[in-house]
Amino acid sequence: MQTGSATLKTVAIIGAGPAGCAAALALSSFSVQCTLFECGREGKDKACGDAFVPDAVRELQQLGVNESNLTSLGGRPFQALCLRGPVGEPLRVPIGQFEGWVVRRAAIDQHLRSIAARNCEVCYGTAVSALEPNFRGNRLHFRNRSSELYAGVVIAAGSASSSSHALAIDGRPKLAVALSAYVSRGIQTEDLECYFSPSLRPGYGWRFPIAKDYANVGICLFSPSPGPRLRSIATEFARSLGGDLGKPWRGGLVQLWSGEGALWHRSEGIVSCGDAAGLVDPSSGEGLSAALRSGWEAGQAVGRFVQSCGDVRALGAYSAWMREYFTTRYAKSTPRDFWDAWCGMDRSFEGSEPGGTKASVPLARVQ
Repeated sequence: MQTGSATLKTVAIIGAGPAGCAAALALSSFSVQCTLFECGREGKDKACGDAFVPDAVRELQQLGVNESNLTSLGGRPFQALCLRGPVGEPLRVPIGQFEGWVVRRAAIDQHLRSIAARNCEVCYGTAVSALEPNFRGNRLHFRNRSSELYAGVVIAAGSASSSSHALAIDGRPKLAVALSAYVSRGIQTEDLECYFSPSLRPGYGWRFPIAKDYANVGICLFSPSPGPRLRSIATEFARSLGGDLGKPWRGGLVQLWSGEGALWHRSEGIVSCGDAAGLVDPSSGEGLSAALRSGWEAGQAVGRFVQSCGDVRALGAYSAWMREYFTTRYAKSTPRDFWDAWCGMDRSFEGSEPGGTKASVPLARVQ
């Protein structure tokens, strides 16, 4: 790719969360300079349940994050979910052969940035205000520095991304909302707990213990506009569990996979990934697995594009992969139907009410 008389061989990654860091690490195998732009500061926290399901843990391992690292970051493993409805006994469901982990997002995200920083520049407190696609160089405008040109751009700015939507590469997501906070005291179990009740429909609540007497609690509602009652619903749920709320609620819109998207790239050398690409699990709201996997694939695609001086086939292959991989990953199945019914998204599934007679349907594949 040419701009003036110079060859442009640099890639910008907008967002330094799991997706952006995975993209940066994938790009490290190409002869391409890469810069991660993070609007927050070092140690920035993220509204999230802090739970990494086995698929996400395997993706972390591919990036060089092992169990020893997770332990040193204050994480702890889990092997089952405890599903609690308004009636009946709770259902304890093994998640499968491999463990999941609960790790504070502030800790794991910063660890990933430290790994990425070995091969690329990480610019904290740098917000991208606009992105102008151009075959002679994609121009990024910043709020606190001069605009710059890049041969390739990876949009990994999470659900708050406006660039992927403006460029029509956001996957045409469905919208949900989620809030999370931390509570202390009143924690009586080590299991990860999911709660289903009429007040949370369509959706569910959770309590994920991180340490003794300390847990992440939150709600995910599969409706884009619950109105001003959202925080009151979350607060009522947290109080029902006991314990004391720590920091205020944090969260917002969640961009769920809709199955309606077709393109996640622009031929100028731009791709989207993670939440900015509308890849969050439409049943559970889990997005870390998709963020890590799509971030790696995005970095690979843009690396090939830049290394080949603008061969768009690598970008087209990325969009095709996204469509096929996530269509398969989120295909309907009995476990997904069962989970959706508990969340109140499908009342037609026989015997699926919390406490119902068919509560023994295995959910090991629900992630």
